[in-house]
Amino acid sequence: MLKRWTLAALCTALLLAAAPVAFAQGPSPGEDMSRLVDEVAGLNRSLQKLTVMLEQVMFQQEVDLLLKRIELKERRLEPMASHLRSLQREYDGRKTEIKHYQEMLEGAHNQVSDEIRQGRDLVAESEAAQIVAEMERVLVVETAGIEGLERRMRELEDALADGREEVLILDEQLREMMGQ
Repeated sequence: MLKRWTLAALCTALLLAAAPVAFAQGPSPGEDMSRLVDEVAGLNRSLQKLTVMLEQVMFQQEVDLLLKRIELKERRLEPMASHLRSLQREYDGRKTEIKHYQEMLEGAHNQVSDEIRQGRDLVAESEAAQIVAEMERVLVVETAGIEGLERRMRELEDALADGREEVLILDEQLREMMGQ
């Protein structure tokens, strides 16, 4: 990207390069001097037009760069958002499983309590207690798994929020540039 001082240096160099050609014609007083002044004025106008064009090119390059940065950031966010949706589905599934296990555990507790009250077989009571213990263990494992999912989802949500904030900042910069 060309800076303003580079443009000024380029314009000055072109003007200095053109000056010897104009003076080499050996202007005679009067008409030749007038023609020389007109040529230098024409060169000046041309250089001003070149400066404006180069400034427009620089501006467009800055806009293009910002657009590419926005696009790149948004492209990087999409896989994260997709992964978050996947985790959310897994989380919902596990929540449903935990609810199911809790209902089954409650039913098993009720069945064991009924059997104890009715004075049923101690062997059946022991087997029911083992089943309840196993269900409680599965419930603990599933609950720990869901806590890990919640932590990963929060991390992804935070990263997505940061990325979206960066996109908004770049978008605001672009809007400011376009408003100039």
